[in-house]
Amino acid sequence: MKKILSLMLAFFVISSASYGQFLQKNEDSNNGTISGIKSYAAPYSSSKSQTAILTYSDDAIATTVGFGATAPIVTNALAYFPTSSFTGNVGENIFKISIAIGSASTISSLEVCIWTDTSAHGANPIMTQTVTGFVDGWNEVMLSSPYTLGTSNIFVGYKINAVGYVISCDTSADATSYGDMMQDPTTGSITHLSAYNFGDVCIKAHVGVLDSVETELVSIDNDLFILASSSSAVGIVGTVKNNGSDSIASYDVTYAINGGTAVAAYTVTPATPIITGATGSFTHNVTADFSTAGAYNVEVAISNINGGNNDAVASNDTLTMTITSLSQLIQKKVLHEVLTSSTCAPCAGANPVIDGVVYDTNEVKSTLIKYQVSWPGVGDPYQNQESADRVTYYGTTGVPDFKVDGENTESGVSYTQAKLDAYALAPAIATVVGTATFAASAVGVNIDFNAVADISGTLVAQIAIIEKQTVLNVGNNGETEFHNVMMKFIPSTSGTAITDFTAPYTAQNITTSQSITGTNVEWIGDLRVIAWLQDNATKKVYQSEYIDITSTAADAGVTKIETVASGCGLPSSNDITFTVHNGGFADLTNVVVSYTIGGGAAQTANITGTVAIGADATVTVTGVDFSAVGNYDIVATTTVANDGWAANDSKTYQLSNLSPSAIPYAEQFTDQTLGWIIEDVNNDGKTWSYVNSTNAGHGDNTAYVSNWNASMSADDYLYSTCIDLVAGTDYKLGFWYHIGAGYPEKLKVFIGTSNVNSAMTQTIVDLGEISNGAYEESNTNFTVSADGTYYLGFYSYSDADMWYTAIDDVSITVSTGLETPNNQNFSIYPNPTTGIVTIEGAKDSKITVYNMIGEAIYTNDNATAITTIDLSSFSVGNYFVKIINNEGVSTQKIILTK
Repeated sequence: MKKILSLMLAFFVISSASYGQFLQKNEDSNNGTISGIKSYAAPYSSSKSQTAILTYSDDAIATTVGFGATAPIVTNALAYFPTSSFTGNVGENIFKISIAIGSASTISSLEVCIWTDTSAHGANPIMTQTVTGFVDGWNEVMLSSPYTLGTSNIFVGYKINAVGYVISCDTSADATSYGDMMQDPTTGSITHLSAYNFGDVCIKAHVGVLDSVETELVSIDNDLFILASSSSAVGIVGTVKNNGSDSIASYDVTYAINGGTAVAAYTVTPATPIITGATGSFTHNVTADFSTAGAYNVEVAISNINGGNNDAVASNDTLTMTITSLSQLIQKKVLHEVLTSSTCAPCAGANPVIDGVVYDTNEVKSTLIKYQVSWPGVGDPYQNQESADRVTYYGTTGVPDFKVDGENTESGVSYTQAKLDAYALAPAIATVVGTATFAASAVGVNIDFNAVADISGTLVAQIAIIEKQTVLNVGNNGETEFHNVMMKFIPSTSGTAITDFTAPYTAQNITTSQSITGTNVEWIGDLRVIAWLQDNATKKVYQSEYIDITSTAADAGVTKIETVASGCGLPSSNDITFTVHNGGFADLTNVVVSYTIGGGAAQTANITGTVAIGADATVTVTGVDFSAVGNYDIVATTTVANDGWAANDSKTYQLSNLSPSAIPYAEQFTDQTLGWIIEDVNNDGKTWSYVNSTNAGHGDNTAYVSNWNASMSADDYLYSTCIDLVAGTDYKLGFWYHIGAGYPEKLKVFIGTSNVNSAMTQTIVDLGEISNGAYEESNTNFTVSADGTYYLGFYSYSDADMWYTAIDDVSITVSTGLETPNNQNFSIYPNPTTGIVTIEGAKDSKITVYNMIGEAIYTNDNATAITTIDLSSFSVGNYFVKIINNEGVSTQKIILTK
């Protein structure tokens, strides 16, 4: 289950375990009338008997939505047509249904259907037909039993059982239509994709009467590129389709090359006549000669269907294609560009899938570059202006956005080896060859761009510096490392203009250098160059290539300092271990770590032996005294010869021996507070982290957040600093908390005498399963049995594959016994509501309304006795009303429907 930070993102997800959370309205779509139904002329415009297409969808497939990448789910995708939309077609037949889908390989079953009533959970269609052999994109299904339009409203669509992003939609939903419907066959609930900013489902119902004879030349099936030396006798092959009611027993095929005289007609007689809706293939009996390198325009035509020239639609009987004969075959290296962010939840699902296919694998046929963008929220820390330039270049409106060879958009979570292989099948007609070096904080390149066939257009050579792996731009989506991240373009995202290639072909060279100063580079030895030839007008990429960097520059830095954590009563003898990483181009010897403690005199520790490229080494100093109360910040720096990148040389570890905090105690996490530490009990690398991001906190930007693991349950503690408590005193623990939108979490708070899980023996509060998307306050009274120093332990124990829990504004006070419960005597109605909400009894209070992701959408600082709030302009779903006055805080959920 992949996580959603904003419904403005490119995908939404429904899991089989929690389908209902996105089905926000149970609706009887048979009621009411719908205006504005789109009606399109049939694509076979010369056939008068095929009169119309009932549809809300245009031909363009804007995106593909789905259900995540693990658990299959069954759903109905459908469009509703009242009788008013086909008044002029009553008595005519729906003879064909067209549907567009994605990720065909993940679909286990698919049936096109027509319903007149969906109230029985869509279980009783009046027409159903199983579809096999479906492909990504549009699929046309000729109905074996056409449906005659009568006086009943109808739903047209399909039942699907699939995994992944499979339901294709167009750009936007018709505001007055029901062409964007999905039905849960378990509950019968219907959801409209427009509520999640998706368009109408790509479904078309073709109305009319089939022509007796209507044959279509579907495709010319020769390879686009062939090798000249072995192409003196090439058969011209193709596919025809029977769109008519009569079976096809014979047809003639001719072809012409470069506008020359057509070869003699070849009569094709299928072994079995081609029935309605079926296809047949042919190979002309006269071969073509492509043994001379160059481009050949091939025009193929069919005629004389069943011995007569009576094909109802002549316009689809001819096709042309260009076959390029090459002097040599070159492997296509498919360019994969990913626009992504460490704050984008769906990106955490897409990136591992893409990486599995094209990162550090399949390099003989693929390349990969990622642009970290500045949203959602404050975005990825490694976003830069050049990332923003590529967003503009591709017109990206949501991430993840996955471009393959520039002109193709793919779903990251559905990308496969088979899809890469398909893209890489065509030989390339361009070459990219070069070298790259690193010296003096700059990357120098010498790259030739060339062609083996004519290429014209708005050509540009793009060159970029990427880092194979980064780890310091971790955000809040659960990703802990990022691959092939763009660091800098050479010379800029405008690239270098390339002139058209015409025979004889001459390489166009780019020799230049680019400083990486000011970039987010972590280790210079992890850099490489990626270069590609692109047409700026069409976005088509002709060829791409990795170019490894050569250098003798060293690059060493301290990556970790390990010692005791900040706390109370630190011991007088402690070890400090420094970890040094070799991230350069050469093995290292004589590595020295220089360090200071608490601003004192510099000291040194030597690493013995050789540290190989890409390896880590450690050195430990012992007997360090931290027993006195105070700060002991440790700053460590490596010293090596010929270090080419100083930005990663140093590491700081903040350490304090603290005095126990007194009551009242309050912590707002305005900074990463000393004394608060984290324990990842199950060592899965997914645990609590300090977050400073827009609106992350309760009324500010800072909070602690527990991260999710797709396969393991949470087992993570966040421990407070030490706090002195007195036995028998009635204390009140207060804190604010919320979850990532729609994914239930589990949170418990312990108290113990040490900040380790074994000491967390007393439970203060177990919130169990929590589901509030906006911050809510928890207040619980507790006592301790003995005087002493204690630690709070916020324990996340959520199930696998959830999202996150955030906590903020923690306080401990002495309870007076007079506190007013959170749920005060306010009246909020109606609930559920279709838009207007009335609040009584909140005079002089502050009222704030939050959406599911914690954004304040309404605020009133001085409410009257009766306050009316209009939510009708917002999307259906759950919202939270928070009322604050001198008596306390009250939070209540309201449900908005329409």
